[in-house]
Amino acid sequence: MTHIIKEMNKTLAQKILGIPGLYASFDFPGRVKRRTVIVEQYIPRDMGICKSNLLAIKEVLDSMGVKFWLMYGTLLGAIRDKGFIDFDMDTDIGIYYEDKDRAYDIVIELQKRAFGLIRTYYEDTFVTVIRDDEYIDMMFFRKENLPFKNLVEHEFLDTKFLIPDNAEELFKDWYGEDWKMPIKDKHAKNIYGVDKLDYNREFWEDIYYEQFAVLETPSSFALFCSGFLTSGMKLLDIGCGNCRDSLFFNSVGINVTALDIAVTVPDKIKDTNIRFIKTDLTGKQESFGLKDSFDVVYCRFMLHCFHEDVEDFILKSAYDVLQDDGFLCIETRSDKGNLLSCSGDHYRRLINLEKLINKLMLLGLKIVYKVESDNLSRYLSDNPVLIRLICKK
Repeated sequence: MTHIIKEMNKTLAQKILGIPGLYASFDFPGRVKRRTVIVEQYIPRDMGICKSNLLAIKEVLDSMGVKFWLMYGTLLGAIRDKGFIDFDMDTDIGIYYEDKDRAYDIVIELQKRAFGLIRTYYEDTFVTVIRDDEYIDMMFFRKENLPFKNLVEHEFLDTKFLIPDNAEELFKDWYGEDWKMPIKDKHAKNIYGVDKLDYNREFWEDIYYEQFAVLETPSSFALFCSGFLTSGMKLLDIGCGNCRDSLFFNSVGINVTALDIAVTVPDKIKDTNIRFIKTDLTGKQESFGLKDSFDVVYCRFMLHCFHEDVEDFILKSAYDVLQDDGFLCIETRSDKGNLLSCSGDHYRRLINLEKLINKLMLLGLKIVYKVESDNLSRYLSDNPVLIRLICKK
């Protein structure tokens, strides 16, 4: 099936680059290859161009009334080195999320000054522009997720720039206590409020093979999805955790293949015909490394645990392994809720229903059921707002 997204709902990649994809790394991989120290023809940064580019962007943003500030390596260089860091790869600036809808106008104005758009994320919260082979990352942050409250003026490049008022504390978080010592190839940890958290195998093994090991009853979403399924179907459970839902589907006659990052195969499935495959989804192995096709692909509570590019890979691969008329079942956290109740040192984000639906429809999937609500999956004091989607190929 085809789906035409209204102009107002198109992303920067679609509007400006004219591509069908929702996000893009247009020329970014080529630039990285040219400018990375490990290649033979490494090209060092041109500090004059870096300065010219940042001042040009400041002129554009100031003229539009868009407040921005220096971030990460650019902020570190401005304070510690009184200039750009010569082994840094880029220039980083932050912009408040409330101005994200102005990203299109910002890029158009920059194009008039010979900047090119080379990278976007799906939600347009991360935009990369380039001029004379030096690039600038513009990142849009929600105020409530920022690790600072106020901005102050700081002199840099013979002009005034805004910077976080607790810059030295940020440097300790990003680079460690030795932040005053230049260390090549030491990059900042991502501190985007909740985005500072990351995913890792050890965390999931602790959560699903120790803390949640006693959860043997199926999730409410698994029970709901069972109404769409019949015995004998083949189901792929992505991010299966301790296999509580895999075990349920198996018990009602579904042939289950379970994917998860953890090394330990749950003891509970060893005497079943559930096939368990260890895989790291961030490796983006095409079609999950599977040659099978499935009647159902089941994704519960896992899309919000990955960055946008991995989510896109998961959805595209899920489509590829689905048989015609097969079902894709998704439950994930909605941006109508919040992450305040989450705990644990791993990455989470919130997902917009309309954007997720647009993405699925562009793949060629038909939405046959959707809901966005709380009271769908309570756990102790956590009652998140969730998205539930049943899609058909």
